[in-house]
Amino acid sequence: MPLEEDRHIKKVLETKLILRQSNKISRSPTVPGLRQAKAYRYLLMRAREHLLQEDYHIVYQEELKSFLGSNDWENLKESIEALRKIDVRWDLLPQKGESDELLWGSSPLLADCEIRKDKNGKIYFKYSFSPKMKEELSNPKFFRDFDLNIIREFQSSYSLKFYEFCYSAINPKSNYIVTEFIPKEKFWELLGLGEGEYKNFHNFKSRVMWPAVKEVNELTDLQIELERVKKGPMQYQFRFIIKRKAVQTRLKLDDEKLKGVHDRFKAASIPTQNQLKQDFVSDNPSYKNKLDDKDTEKDFYLWLSEKY
Repeated sequence: MPLEEDRHIKKVLETKLILRQSNKISRSPTVPGLRQAKAYRYLLMRAREHLLQEDYHIVYQEELKSFLGSNDWENLKESIEALRKIDVRWDLLPQKGESDELLWGSSPLLADCEIRKDKNGKIYFKYSFSPKMKEELSNPKFFRDFDLNIIREFQSSYSLKFYEFCYSAINPKSNYIVTEFIPKEKFWELLGLGEGEYKNFHNFKSRVMWPAVKEVNELTDLQIELERVKKGPMQYQFRFIIKRKAVQTRLKLDDEKLKGVHDRFKAASIPTQNQLKQDFVSDNPSYKNKLDDKDTEKDFYLWLSEKY
């Protein structure tokens, strides 16, 4: 791969990759393999800006391989091909505020995809979404922004499903929520589990629930718990207890990176510095009269590193 192209891909992947995703995807029971789930979210993020204006979108092979951390080209092709064969069932758990109740809906994740080579010999994916999928993905009613640099770190598709469900459930301006109870059969569908899977709840806890909760709590800005309530013989309901972590506890930055944030702030104009301080106080009112404290200064740079 040419050095210039390698640098471009590295720059793209080091940027904060934000996917503005419909909650209907987050709440769909479709759970493809982890590689397919990550690949699809990257394809969607790259198409998002021109979703309605363009029928087809492209992503180059090396870019997607770098995002997924894989050089297995054959496996990657199979992963993309699998996306075309997977159907999304819309909104297993209806959301409040909709004008009518959705009883059922379905659409493939990708309408079609091709592998092509451009005139410079670079291989790329060309793909499209169905009209219904475009309609749902472009509907601004239930958008949430997901950081793909977090999603790419997950090692389990269940962790990804827990995170997206919880992140779409909590209000952006709140720090705590307890979801409504979800019947076991609906919860199993949400996770893509068959009715006969994990009849032994201990196995579900040890193989699915605990690893997924642990990974979400370690990698993201959420602290989640999954609570089970018994409603009768072999009848259970589940709900999530979701807390948003404080900024200073969820960031782990080394001193060198923190110094870089400090240097960029000091290089900014005075009006810009003052505006950033005002934004910090607006987000963290308890620091209003403590901007000159040493501890506050570190928290301010931690906040800056996440915000920008």
